[in-house]
Amino acid sequence: MVTGTAQPPGVDDWAFQEKSLQLVSRTFALTIPQLPEPLRQVVSNAYLLCRIADTIEDDKHLPFADKRRFADEFIEVVGARRDAGIFAESLHPLLSPAATEAERELIAHTPAVIRITHSFTPRQRAALERCVRIMADGMARFQETNVRYGLKDLPEMGRGAGVKLQRYKDGGLSDAKVFDLEAGLSWTDSSNRQHSLSKGELRDWRGSRADAGRLAPKLPKNNRFRG
Repeated sequence: MVTGTAQPPGVDDWAFQEKSLQLVSRTFALTIPQLPEPLRQVVSNAYLLCRIADTIEDDKHLPFADKRRFADEFIEVVGARRDAGIFAESLHPLLSPAATEAERELIAHTPAVIRITHSFTPRQRAALERCVRIMADGMARFQETNVRYGLKDLPEMGRGAGVKLQRYKDGGLSDAKVFDLEAGLSWTDSSNRQHSLSKGELRDWRGSRADAGRLAPKLPKNNRFRG
C-alpha cells in the first residue's frame, strides 16, 4: 500500500465528505443522506469518487492525453497503488478556470476521500474500485475514440443542460437495464428461462442518435427484462 492514505480517516475527513457531497451534488445530496448507516457513508464516498473522475473528464482545458493519464492514475489511487496526495497536487493546478470552487476543493481533498475509501471492508472497497475503474477508463476511451456511438452525435451543452438521446412517436419506454457490454446482456422470460446476447450479437441493436430503433430481442410479452 502506498503512503499518505494508509492511516484511518479522521473526524475532519468524515466532515469534509459530508460537506463536499452537499456542494458538488444537487439531487444526490438530497437522497443519499436518507440511506441507513453504514450504507450512507459508503454511497457518499462512492459519489465523491465518481465526481472526481467526472471532473477530470469534464475539464475543457485538459488535453485528452492528460485526461487519460489522470484517469489511469486515479484508478490506481483508489486501488491503493498510487499516492492520493501526489495525484491531487498534480491535477489541481491544471484544472480549467471554469471548474467550480467546490470541484477544486474536492480534488485538493482527494486524500481525505481516499482515506475513507480505504477504511471500508474488502468487499465494499472491491465494489468501489470496480465502479471507478469502469467509469474512469470508459470515459477516457469514449473521448479518445470519438466513434460512431460517441461524441460526434452529441452537441456541446452548457453546464446543467441536457440533450435528448431518444424520443418516441408512439408509446414509450417499457424498461431499462444497465449492463456490462463486454459481458453481454442477459434476461429472464416469464417462464423463468434465461436468455443472453454477446457483445457481438448486440451489434444490430447499437446505433447513432436519431437512428430508427429495432424491436427488442425475445423479451417477455410485458416488454420487460424480467417476465
